[in-house]
Amino acid sequence: MAVMQKGWWQYAVLALFILASAGIAAACSGGGSSEPIEGITYDPAAFPDAASDASLPEGVSPDSPVGAYGYSRYVWTQTSDGVVATLIEGPRGLQFRCQDEALPCSYTELKALLDSGDDIPPELGMTAEELETLVGQLSTLSAKLASYTHPDQVCAEGYFRASSQNPNMGMHMVNPAYMSDGFVVDKPEMILFAAEGGEMLRQSELGGCVDGKWTGDPTVQVVGAVFTIPMTDDHPEGFAGPIDNWHIHYNTCAGADLEIESIVFEQELCEAEGGRILEIMPTWMMHAYVAPGFDSQQGVFAMFNGSIWPLSESEDILAFQTQSDFDEHTVMSPINNFSFSSVEVKEGESVVFSNSDTVPHTVTAGTPGDPSGEFDSGLFGTGQSFVLSLDEAGSYNFFCSIHPTMTGTIVVTD
Repeated sequence: MAVMQKGWWQYAVLALFILASAGIAAACSGGGSSEPIEGITYDPAAFPDAASDASLPEGVSPDSPVGAYGYSRYVWTQTSDGVVATLIEGPRGLQFRCQDEALPCSYTELKALLDSGDDIPPELGMTAEELETLVGQLSTLSAKLASYTHPDQVCAEGYFRASSQNPNMGMHMVNPAYMSDGFVVDKPEMILFAAEGGEMLRQSELGGCVDGKWTGDPTVQVVGAVFTIPMTDDHPEGFAGPIDNWHIHYNTCAGADLEIESIVFEQELCEAEGGRILEIMPTWMMHAYVAPGFDSQQGVFAMFNGSIWPLSESEDILAFQTQSDFDEHTVMSPINNFSFSSVEVKEGESVVFSNSDTVPHTVTAGTPGDPSGEFDSGLFGTGQSFVLSLDEAGSYNFFCSIHPTMTGTIVVTD
């Protein structure tokens, strides 16, 4: 084995890394006032925060799963060893997650927005100059991916297969030669390939690059790209504008020959298939879906893409990627990026609000300035949850008493 250059140790694990991640489809969200309403005291010092964009909040140890992949700043997952942190995504505080299908969040929609000259929706958080630069960068990357008409070309360039084919994502092809260059738009550290149909395939069943040639199914297609840079305390700069949320994986299986439908965190399963659990993947990572024919309605920088097999709707991806160990009579409602989602339940069913943000929130019945008193969670912080059960049919408005622009509705049916 060749000796790697200094600093490349951070990337060696990429050749072993199984990215069978979970979860995407998040709406952009506007910020809210941090001023409390009357009767609510809010002491920020009473709640922990992370020391940096790349670190977990100090002292937070949830006793049940929290978060949703692609929606949440943080995700904690249930394992046989307890609940463990498995993901950080985006910078601390308010993020711009352009993954709402009602917004122009895909590559082709962003390009059309630029061409139209229309006003940029505030949920994108970018200027006209940033949009123009972003579309130019995405077009450069799209042209690069379109140039790969056969997997042999990718092998000849130095890429090799490093993962199984993952649902709504594909298999990861890694190029170590690009991993010391920093962020270069037309030199992604990984290219995503997928075989039509969406079947989960083990790495050993997929084939790979041997002597610059692809030994597997020649009909696999380029579906996207992945960028990586060494982990730093601050959230990376990459594409123009604020919608490119990078992520870091924690406590994840690497190097196993698995046929899996989600990230693997079980030590025994991972080791039995030749892998090992990495406490932290020391790189920031980000997906970009600009390959022709695979435009992502979940957003150009989403972690998952419903146009990649198995073809999926946004709400189905969100439901699958929301972490939960509650029973079938419970509806999960993650609190993500200063945003509530409206939910529908049946009489007697419970709603679990899980806080994946960096600050505490409340779930308070009524509307800002007019609380009804029917229920109130009180403050609950990062990694904590609030369980609510309503026995009478009807529509219940709720809001966060700390951030009054955060509102939602619970509809209880017979």
